[in-house]
Amino acid sequence: GTWPLASGALGTCSPVLYDPLLESDSNPEGVIIPCGLQAFSTFNDSFRLCPTEPSTPSTRPCTTPNMVTGFDSIDGIAWDSDIEKKFLPGPTPPAGPWTVEDNDFITNPQFMVWMRVAPFTGFVKLHRVITEDLPAGTYTLSVDSRYPVASFDGEKFVQFMTTGWYGRKNNFLGGLYVATGALCWGLAAAFLILHKVKPRPSAAVEPGRIKAMLIDATVDDDDF
Repeated sequence: GTWPLASGALGTCSPVLYDPLLESDSNPEGVIIPCGLQAFSTFNDSFRLCPTEPSTPSTRPCTTPNMVTGFDSIDGIAWDSDIEKKFLPGPTPPAGPWTVEDNDFITNPQFMVWMRVAPFTGFVKLHRVITEDLPAGTYTLSVDSRYPVASFDGEKFVQFMTTGWYGRKNNFLGGLYVATGALCWGLAAAFLILHKVKPRPSAAVEPGRIKAMLIDATVDDDDF
Protein backbone atom coordinates (compact mmCIF):
# COMPACT_ATOMS: atom_id res chain seq x y z
CA GLY A 1 0.00 0.00 0.00
CA THR A 2 0.91 3.66 -0.24
CA TRP A 3 0.29 6.74 1.86
CA PRO A 4 -1.59 9.02 1.64
CA LEU A 5 -4.49 7.04 0.23
CA ALA A 6 -6.77 8.30 -2.51
CA SER A 7 -9.86 10.24 -1.45
CA GLY A 8 -12.65 7.91 -0.29
CA ALA A 9 -10.36 4.86 -0.10
CA LEU A 10 -11.31 4.30 3.54
CA GLY A 11 -15.05 4.82 3.08
CA THR A 12 -15.86 1.14 3.54
CA CYS A 13 -14.19 1.17 6.97
CA SER A 14 -16.96 3.19 8.62
CA PRO A 15 -17.82 3.25 11.49
CA VAL A 16 -14.50 1.85 12.83
CA LEU A 17 -12.09 4.25 11.17
CA TYR A 18 -10.75 6.84 13.62
CA ASP A 19 -9.50 6.71 17.19
CA PRO A 20 -8.46 9.95 18.98
CA LEU A 21 -5.95 7.97 21.03
CA LEU A 22 -3.97 7.21 17.85
CA GLU A 23 -3.57 10.82 16.79
CA SER A 24 0.05 11.85 16.26
CA ASP A 25 2.20 13.93 13.96
CA SER A 26 2.37 11.07 11.45
CA ASN A 27 -1.30 10.18 11.93
CA PRO A 28 -3.14 13.46 12.67
CA GLU A 29 -6.61 11.99 12.05
CA GLY A 30 -6.05 8.91 14.21
CA VAL A 31 -6.74 6.42 11.39
CA ILE A 32 -7.06 2.83 12.65
CA ILE A 33 -4.94 0.30 10.75
CA PRO A 34 -6.46 -2.10 9.85
CA CYS A 35 -9.85 -0.41 9.93
CA GLY A 36 -13.42 -1.67 9.71
CA LEU A 37 -15.70 -3.77 11.90
CA GLN A 38 -14.43 -7.10 10.59
CA ALA A 39 -10.80 -6.23 11.28
CA PHE A 40 -11.67 -4.57 14.61
CA SER A 41 -13.35 -7.78 15.82
CA THR A 42 -10.44 -10.07 14.91
CA PHE A 43 -10.44 -13.30 16.91
CA ASN A 44 -7.58 -13.13 19.43
CA ASP A 45 -7.82 -16.23 21.63
CA SER A 46 -4.61 -18.25 21.84
CA PHE A 47 -4.15 -21.99 22.30
CA ARG A 48 -1.53 -24.44 23.52
CA LEU A 49 -1.73 -28.23 23.25
CA CYS A 50 0.38 -30.31 25.61
CA PRO A 51 0.66 -34.07 26.17
CA THR A 52 -0.53 -35.21 29.57
CA GLU A 53 1.47 -38.04 31.11
CA PRO A 54 -0.25 -40.38 33.58
CA SER A 55 2.19 -39.29 36.26
CA THR A 56 1.70 -35.59 35.51
CA PRO A 57 -0.76 -33.74 37.78
CA SER A 58 -3.80 -32.53 35.86
CA THR A 59 -3.24 -29.08 37.33
CA ARG A 60 0.13 -28.68 35.62
CA PRO A 61 -0.09 -25.66 33.31
CA CYS A 62 0.28 -26.22 29.60
CA THR A 63 3.13 -23.87 28.76
CA THR A 64 4.94 -23.22 25.49
CA PRO A 65 8.01 -25.38 26.36
CA ASN A 66 5.70 -28.38 26.91
CA MET A 67 3.61 -27.76 23.79
CA VAL A 68 3.15 -30.39 21.10
CA THR A 69 5.69 -30.01 18.33
CA GLY A 70 4.14 -28.63 15.15
CA PHE A 71 1.01 -27.29 16.85
CA ASP A 72 1.75 -23.63 16.12
CA SER A 73 2.02 -23.81 12.31
CA ILE A 74 -0.11 -21.35 10.35
CA ASP A 75 1.43 -22.07 6.95
CA GLY A 76 -1.14 -22.86 4.30
CA ILE A 77 -4.26 -21.77 6.21
CA ALA A 78 -4.86 -18.68 4.04
CA TRP A 79 -5.61 -18.52 0.33
CA ASP A 80 -2.64 -17.85 -1.96
CA SER A 81 -4.58 -15.01 -3.61
CA ASP A 82 -5.04 -13.32 -0.22
CA ILE A 83 -1.33 -13.60 0.59
CA GLU A 84 -0.08 -12.46 -2.82
CA LYS A 85 -2.64 -9.82 -3.81
CA LYS A 86 -5.17 -8.79 -1.17
CA PHE A 87 -3.44 -8.48 2.20
CA LEU A 88 -0.27 -6.66 1.30
CA PRO A 89 1.77 -4.66 3.83
CA GLY A 90 1.70 -0.90 3.93
CA PRO A 91 4.52 1.33 2.74
CA THR A 92 8.06 0.26 3.57
CA PRO A 93 9.48 1.95 5.53
CA PRO A 94 6.17 2.59 7.32
CA ALA A 95 4.58 5.97 6.67
CA GLY A 96 1.50 7.77 7.90
CA PRO A 97 -0.54 5.66 10.35
CA TRP A 98 1.27 2.43 9.44
CA THR A 99 3.71 0.77 11.79
CA VAL A 100 5.85 -2.34 11.52
CA GLU A 101 3.45 -4.08 13.93
CA ASP A 102 0.49 -3.16 11.69
CA ASN A 103 2.20 -4.67 8.67
CA ASP A 104 2.96 -7.86 10.59
CA PHE A 105 -0.67 -8.07 11.70
CA ILE A 106 -2.11 -7.48 8.21
CA THR A 107 0.13 -10.12 6.64
CA ASN A 108 -0.67 -12.73 9.32
CA PRO A 109 -2.51 -15.71 7.72
CA GLN A 110 -4.82 -15.98 10.75
CA PHE A 111 -5.98 -12.41 10.13
CA MET A 112 -6.57 -13.21 6.45
CA VAL A 113 -8.70 -16.24 7.37
CA TRP A 114 -10.75 -14.13 9.78
CA MET A 115 -11.37 -11.45 7.14
CA ARG A 116 -13.08 -14.01 4.90
CA VAL A 117 -16.66 -13.21 5.93
CA ALA A 118 -18.71 -16.32 6.80
CA PRO A 119 -22.16 -16.63 5.17
CA PHE A 120 -23.85 -17.88 8.37
CA THR A 121 -23.84 -16.85 12.02
CA GLY A 122 -22.45 -20.25 12.99
CA PHE A 123 -19.12 -20.76 11.27
CA VAL A 124 -15.74 -22.49 11.49
CA LYS A 125 -12.41 -20.78 10.89
CA LEU A 126 -9.15 -22.64 10.25
CA HIS A 127 -6.82 -21.38 12.98
CA ARG A 128 -3.71 -23.52 12.58
CA VAL A 129 -2.38 -26.82 11.27
CA ILE A 130 -0.80 -29.64 13.26
CA THR A 131 2.12 -30.64 11.07
CA GLU A 132 3.14 -33.81 12.93
CA ASP A 133 1.20 -36.92 13.85
CA LEU A 134 -0.10 -37.01 17.41
CA PRO A 135 0.68 -40.24 19.28
CA ALA A 136 -2.25 -41.88 21.03
CA GLY A 137 -2.67 -40.53 24.52
CA THR A 138 -4.18 -37.78 26.63
CA TYR A 139 -3.67 -34.12 25.84
CA THR A 140 -4.43 -30.85 27.57
CA LEU A 141 -5.62 -27.84 25.58
CA SER A 142 -4.89 -24.53 27.25
CA VAL A 143 -6.98 -21.58 26.06
CA ASP A 144 -6.27 -17.93 26.73
CA SER A 145 -9.82 -16.64 26.30
CA ARG A 146 -9.69 -13.00 25.23
CA TYR A 147 -12.43 -12.84 22.60
CA PRO A 148 -15.71 -11.78 24.29
CA VAL A 149 -18.94 -13.46 23.19
CA ALA A 150 -21.22 -13.02 26.22
CA SER A 151 -22.60 -9.66 25.03
CA PHE A 152 -24.35 -11.31 22.06
CA ASP A 153 -24.94 -14.76 23.63
CA GLY A 154 -22.30 -16.30 21.42
CA GLU A 155 -20.38 -19.53 21.93
CA LYS A 156 -16.85 -20.65 21.07
CA PHE A 157 -15.70 -24.18 20.29
CA VAL A 158 -12.42 -25.82 19.41
CA GLN A 159 -12.53 -28.58 16.82
CA PHE A 160 -9.79 -30.99 15.79
CA MET A 161 -10.36 -32.43 12.35
CA THR A 162 -8.61 -34.02 9.41
CA THR A 163 -8.98 -32.13 6.16
CA GLY A 164 -8.33 -33.16 2.57
CA TRP A 165 -8.20 -31.47 -0.81
CA TYR A 166 -12.00 -31.06 -0.63
CA GLY A 167 -11.84 -29.28 2.73
CA ARG A 168 -13.27 -30.30 6.07
CA LYS A 169 -16.17 -32.59 6.86
CA ASN A 170 -19.44 -30.79 6.11
CA ASN A 171 -22.71 -32.66 6.76
CA PHE A 172 -24.84 -29.82 5.41
CA LEU A 173 -23.01 -29.69 2.09
CA GLY A 174 -23.10 -33.48 1.76
CA GLY A 175 -26.84 -33.54 2.46
CA LEU A 176 -27.37 -30.76 -0.09
CA TYR A 177 -25.54 -32.75 -2.76
CA VAL A 178 -27.60 -35.88 -1.99
CA ALA A 179 -30.87 -33.92 -2.07
CA THR A 180 -29.93 -32.25 -5.37
CA GLY A 181 -29.00 -35.61 -6.91
CA ALA A 182 -32.26 -37.18 -5.71
CA LEU A 183 -34.23 -34.27 -7.19
CA CYS A 184 -32.49 -34.69 -10.55
CA TRP A 185 -33.23 -38.42 -10.58
CA GLY A 186 -36.86 -37.75 -9.69
CA LEU A 187 -37.29 -35.21 -12.50
CA ALA A 188 -35.59 -37.56 -14.96
CA ALA A 189 -37.98 -40.39 -13.99
CA ALA A 190 -41.01 -38.08 -14.27
CA PHE A 191 -40.03 -36.89 -17.76
CA LEU A 192 -39.36 -40.49 -18.84
CA ILE A 193 -42.82 -41.59 -17.69
CA LEU A 194 -44.42 -38.57 -19.38
CA HIS A 195 -42.61 -39.41 -22.61
CA LYS A 196 -43.78 -43.02 -22.51
CA VAL A 197 -47.39 -42.21 -21.59
CA LYS A 198 -47.87 -39.22 -23.90
CA PRO A 199 -45.03 -39.07 -26.40
CA ARG A 200 -44.53 -35.95 -28.47
CA PRO A 201 -44.96 -36.61 -32.24
CA SER A 202 -41.89 -35.96 -34.34
CA ALA A 203 -41.59 -34.69 -37.93
CA ALA A 204 -40.40 -38.07 -39.09
CA VAL A 205 -43.63 -39.68 -37.88
CA GLU A 206 -46.05 -37.07 -39.33
CA PRO A 207 -44.33 -35.37 -42.30
CA GLY A 208 -47.73 -34.22 -43.65
CA ARG A 209 -48.28 -32.01 -40.58
CA ILE A 210 -44.93 -30.29 -41.06
CA LYS A 211 -45.68 -29.71 -44.77
CA ALA A 212 -49.06 -28.17 -43.93
CA MET A 213 -47.47 -25.86 -41.35
CA LEU A 214 -44.89 -24.68 -43.88
CA ILE A 215 -47.62 -23.98 -46.45
CA ASP A 216 -49.63 -21.97 -43.90
CA ALA A 217 -46.54 -19.96 -42.99
CA THR A 218 -45.90 -19.20 -46.67
CA VAL A 219 -49.46 -18.04 -47.18
CA ASP A 220 -49.25 -15.75 -44.13
CA ASP A 221 -46.06 -14.17 -45.48
CA ASP A 222 -47.72 -13.48 -48.82
CA ASP A 223 -50.52 -11.58 -47.05
CA PHE A 224 -47.97 -8.99 -46.03
